[in-house]
Parts: sequence; C-alpha cells; structure tokens
Amino acid sequence: MEKKRLSLICVCFLVICFTLFSVTASGAEIVQKREEFASSFTKVRDDLSLECRLKIGHINGNTIYEISGSEYGGWKSKLKFPMNNSLIGGRVSLNYSNDGWGDYSFNLGGWVSLAEKSAGTMEDSDWLYAYSSGKAIYSESDAEMDTRIFDGNILFNFLKESYPERKQSLILGARIGYKYQKFDYNISDTEQIDYISYYYIFVPGKTLNYEVEYRIPYLGLNGIYSFGNAFKANLEVNYSPWVKAEDKDDHLLRNKLSKGDCEGNLFMAGGNLSWEFEKNWTWEIGISYTTISTQGEQEQYFYGGEYKGLSFHNIDDKINSRQVFVSTSIKYRF
Repeated sequence: MEKKRLSLICVCFLVICFTLFSVTASGAEIVQKREEFASSFTKVRDDLSLECRLKIGHINGNTIYEISGSEYGGWKSKLKFPMNNSLIGGRVSLNYSNDGWGDYSFNLGGWVSLAEKSAGTMEDSDWLYAYSSGKAIYSESDAEMDTRIFDGNILFNFLKESYPERKQSLILGARIGYKYQKFDYNISDTEQIDYISYYYIFVPGKTLNYEVEYRIPYLGLNGIYSFGNAFKANLEVNYSPWVKAEDKDDHLLRNKLSKGDCEGNLFMAGGNLSWEFEKNWTWEIGISYTTISTQGEQEQYFYGGEYKGLSFHNIDDKINSRQVFVSTSIKYRF
C-alpha cells in the first residue's frame, strides 16, 4: 500500500515538473517572438519617414476650347480663358527605404485658389468663312477663376549612385500617378465688336459661366542630384495619352448650355532646387510647364428664350491648355 502511494506521488511530481517546464518553455518562446516582432517593427519604423509640405505658387497660362463646323459656308469659334492666379497647397509624402525592397515614395497633394481670383481677360473669337477668312466677331471680358488641383502618385527609385568623397549622389526613379484639375470661371463685363457690320456693344454684369475638368492618369521619370551636405536638384518628366477633358459653357445671355467631351494627351516637365537649412527643415523653389491637347465633340442645348428646346450634337471640339507653375514650399521631415 505504501509502495502504491509512493508511486502515485512520484507520478504526480513528474507531471507537475513537466507542466512547469512546458509553461516556462512556452513563455520563453513568446518572449522571443515578442522581441523578434519588436525588432522587426523597429526596423520597419526606421525604414519609414513622413514629409509634410506647405506650398505657395502661381499659375500662368490658359485653357482653350475651339469648336467648328462646315455649315453655312464654314465657321469656327474659339474661347480662350486666362490663368494668372496665386494658389496655396500642400503635400504629404510617406517614404520607405529598404535594401531588399528598394526605395518608394507615396505622395498626396493639391492646390486651391487664394482669395484674389481675378485671372485676366477672356477672349472670344468667331469666324464666318462665308463672309471672310478673318475674324467676324471678337469680344473681351473680365474673368475670375477658382482652381482645384489634386495629385497622387507613387515613385520608385530604381538607381542610386553615391560619391561620398565629393559629397554627391544621383537617384533615378519611375512614377505612376493620377492628376485632377478643375477650373471654374465667372465671366462679366463683355465688350464685343462685329467686324462685318462694325457694330460695338458693351454688356455689364455676368455674361457667362464656364468650367473645365481634366482627369489625367500618367507615367513619369524622376531624377535627384544631391551636392554638398544640404542641396538637391530635382528634375521630372511626365506623360499621359489617357487625358479626359470635360467642360460646360453656360452662355447666360443666350440661355444656351454647351458641353464638351474630349480625349487626348499631356506632357509635363519641371524641376526644383532644395536647401536643407536646418535639420529636417527644407526650403524648395520649383517650376513646371504643362501642355494638354484633346479632341472630341460638343453638344449644345437652349434651356430658355425663343429657341428653348433646340439642340445641336456632334460638333467638332478641341480642349487644350498651357500651364506654367512657379512655386515655393517649406518641408518638414519627421
């Protein structure tokens, strides 16, 4: 009986010892996994950086739509809307740098108009080829513009060359992105001259509302040259054959709404210089040039007046734009 009791005690002791050993081993494994996770998280955190920019800029150029037809001996109408406005914007960049995966930058940014929205003079020219090869009617109006621009892109740096002895480096990258632009115009105080009848008229107040939207998926190349301890020069070229342009022209005096739908391409080239004047603080100045060229069709509809209900379709249409951006920004790197 005593032997059985002793054997039972020994078995229980062994079970308790095995259980304690298993718990201890599992605890050590959990601690090890926690340490490995913490180490991996710390490495990922060290590979990431966040940059925030505050930007002020100026846009100069124009957006133009041109319609034409063969009716009545042939005609053409060209409306040129000016861009000469100050903008304010920002950009957030999340950068990831890893020897195994390479260098990536995820960027989101945009622009909006500042308080002063006067853009300059809108020009409207008409040709009636049955009468003359020159302009038949020409008008000028005051234009105010409201701007909204959004840009999101991913940049992958595929080549890095460093020259430590000269304190220089070169980085080349490829970019894929999407840009959205919307320009809203209020047109007023129109002066018009008819060259056929030599008739002049001035119309005070608002005469036309116009808006144009550009939707632009694009591809690009980027290069950064660093020199000294604090200076960088950045160059970029972007191209898109997938531009979508849509516009609306509400001719208030004639109760006529015209809508255009076009497709085409974009080319953009630009660059900036940056100076890291304090640790993690950088000042930048930049300039870019953009051309947009699209073709499609316009439809017109009279929503009021004596021609109410009358509409025209399949009118040849071109929507083009030329834009020059000059900007300065302050950047902080976290």
